[in-house]
Amino acid sequence: MMTKNEPMFISRSETFKFITGETIVLPCEVANTDTYVVAWKRGIAILTAGSVKVTPDPRVRLVNGFNLQIREALPTDAGDYICQIATMDPREITHTVEILGK
Repeated sequence: MMTKNEPMFISRSETFKFITGETIVLPCEVANTDTYVVAWKRGIAILTAGSVKVTPDPRVRLVNGFNLQIREALPTDAGDYICQIATMDPREITHTVEILGK
């Protein structure tokens, strides 16, 4: 019996520093997620689910798969962003964003 390849992250949790006004891109490279939903969360807020953008923020979008892009970074964008593979036992990576003044 063949075991199915487990869904996994290729990206690792990291801390990123951006300057106010820059475009933030947070990597979430995944493998074997065909049957799973990949979601971005910030706190309890869901930003994206699969290829669907959930947040009303017009600055947010997915680029090149599941990488999260936020245009025109604001100081309020600082914090933790979670990319999650929605398995029975959810797997996730957390990126920390720091926003530096100009």
